Amino acid sequence: MAVSISAALLLGACGGSTTPVATGAPTATSQPTVPATPGASSTPTVAPTTSASDLPAADPCRLLTAAEAEAALGKPVADPVRLEFDGPTGPGTDCHYDSVDQSSGPASIHVGYFGEGIPRADWEAAQRADGLEEVSGAGEIAFFDEDDATLEVYDAGRWIQLQMINSERFDETLAILVDVAGNALERI
Repeated sequence: MAVSISAALLLGACGGSTTPVATGAPTATSQPTVPATPGASSTPTVAPTTSASDLPAADPCRLLTAAEAEAALGKPVADPVRLEFDGPTGPGTDCHYDSVDQSSGPASIHVGYFGEGIPRADWEAAQRADGLEEVSGAGEIAFFDEDDATLEVYDAGRWIQLQMINSERFDETLAILVDVAGNALERI
């Protein structure tokens, strides 16, 4: 049961049923640059909520502040972009901040919230099937994809995903994402 977690988030961000919400419309440079790949045929399931706005983390930017985004990227960021998407567990939300200075290419940090009531065994099996590296320090269990700089976190039935794109702080990416994940989980 391989589930490409980042694909689920990015699929929505790349045109699926994603709806930009509130603070600014996404631009071509504010969209994730990691290509979406389709997930496997079986995915963890939960009873869907009626919309992403019903999720406890309906405002995903409360999970990641501008100050945290600037600290993570090491540079000033533009206003956040909020997205709603249909993920493998139902409606989800995403907040991402892009660097203001994009002279060396756009850099961004994302926090996606996929929902709650997610069966841990199915979620964990999917991460392991994807060959992701298990890491400690974030939630009950977390997996890191170094190639995509993505941290998948499971905690108390909740699933969040964090990603840094084109960061100049590559050697610190995992530690930064673990720290941001801890803050985000406290705010859900």
